[in-house]
Amino acid sequence: MRAVSFLLVGSLVGTAGCISEGREQEIGDTLASEINPHLPLVGDPLLNAYVGAVGQTLATVSERPNLHYRFYIINTDAVNAFALPGGHVYVTLGLIDRTESGAEFASVLAHEIGHVAARHGVDKLQRQLRTGSLVNVLYDMILGGEPELLRENALQLANAIWTAQHSRSDEQEADRLAVRYLVRTGTEPTAVVSLLESLLVEEQARHRSFGPLQNWLSTHPLTADRIRDAEKNIERLTGEEEQMTELDLSAFDAFKALIARVPSGPSTTLEM
Repeated sequence: MRAVSFLLVGSLVGTAGCISEGREQEIGDTLASEINPHLPLVGDPLLNAYVGAVGQTLATVSERPNLHYRFYIINTDAVNAFALPGGHVYVTLGLIDRTESGAEFASVLAHEIGHVAARHGVDKLQRQLRTGSLVNVLYDMILGGEPELLRENALQLANAIWTAQHSRSDEQEADRLAVRYLVRTGTEPTAVVSLLESLLVEEQARHRSFGPLQNWLSTHPLTADRIRDAEKNIERLTGEEEQMTELDLSAFDAFKALIARVPSGPSTTLEM
């Protein structure tokens, strides 16, 4: 089955580096099916239902509301979030724990939905295809048809996604889109800034990136310029964007209480 799925990825992306929206969805679905079995995903239906409800509401006001978005919680105290092409969005318990309000939690999902809406993951995938690096990886996966080797390749793929770094411009665009989605759902957009500031303060107190903050800070670099840009976007977009729907965050405190009861998972990184 895994050999078939890797062949599918290879056939979907081809060698030209041109990925349509339809193929993007198929690629994301295939990648998620490969890495999800190797992630310590939280299985609690109540927790997943809440994350899904918040995420789906935000996705409906994005530029790509018709994608099949899916939302996952990873059981690790590492501080991280990422999105696969096609709308698969992942957030860790460590990052959820850092959120102080429903609006801050929503800002995390809105940021990742922004990456999906702007097709940042697809753009990176297409660049890799043009260099031939991804083609070589897929070629090795297809030839190495032994189950254990395929399992190792899936883990390597998950690790590559876990540590993938967005460009500064991608981060700024995702922040801008997150502000837009919060405004459109009647959610306080300053939550984008307050979460960034609290994480930056925590990092500065440590003097270097290590421990549970390491992953998020390496994949989502925090800078004073990024925070200032977010503040400017809030000022501008709150005057331009109109509320389109309402995001109900009244259950956030109950959600955080349930999160606190989840048994601890891996401490800082995925078990690759």
